[in-house]
Amino acid sequence: MPTTALGLLLFTVLLLPGFAFTLVQERTAPDRKFSGFRETVSLVFASVVANLVVLCIFAGIRIAVPTSTPDVGALVADPEAFARVHYRELAAWGIGMLLVATIGAAFVATPFVRERVRQIPALGTILGLPHEPFLSGWGRMFSEQPKARVYVGCSLEDGSYIGGYLRSWSRASDDLPDRDLTLTGSITYRAPGAEEGSVLPSVGGMIISARRIMSITVSYVEAKPARTDPR
Repeated sequence: MPTTALGLLLFTVLLLPGFAFTLVQERTAPDRKFSGFRETVSLVFASVVANLVVLCIFAGIRIAVPTSTPDVGALVADPEAFARVHYRELAAWGIGMLLVATIGAAFVATPFVRERVRQIPALGTILGLPHEPFLSGWGRMFSEQPKARVYVGCSLEDGSYIGGYLRSWSRASDDLPDRDLTLTGSITYRAPGAEEGSVLPSVGGMIISARRIMSITVSYVEAKPARTDPR
């Protein structure tokens, strides 16, 4: 562990790629609770991998165009003297490399890349991306057809029915009652005991607690293509 303020600052900054990876993963992946040790290992490992990849890229640039990069030999031989003279160059390269590593780590955490990384069992497990994603029952159904709009019909415990297009839902991987989902568009409501439902006027969305839901029907509706100007 770093023993000086500067060392602690550098240590924290070098963990930014792992933080970006974790942040994007939390926003786009199912919510799965891990131990603090597991989360720390994933964050540090993602940071180390991202920084090593960027260092390899820097090494390639150094070999191909040595005059356009800082003199690594002089930096290693006398870091203080070299940094005093070339601090601007070092700062520019350091910030640029850290930015590339952070953006790269965030990109790897996106669903598009995450599904491909998941196919590498060892790497996926360390990063918290097991081969089989942890999804709740409705998480699986709602994400079955990612290119389609999802129409959800909810039968509630009081016998009423509510239907609408899915807007969002809890990402918790467990089927817990303390969750909710939101519907948007024209909200259809059928009162308990009624045979037909009707669209609620002046209502563009609704929040439904999972605790009140008895069953859910899911329909996949083909998304309408964007309209083009006939002119």
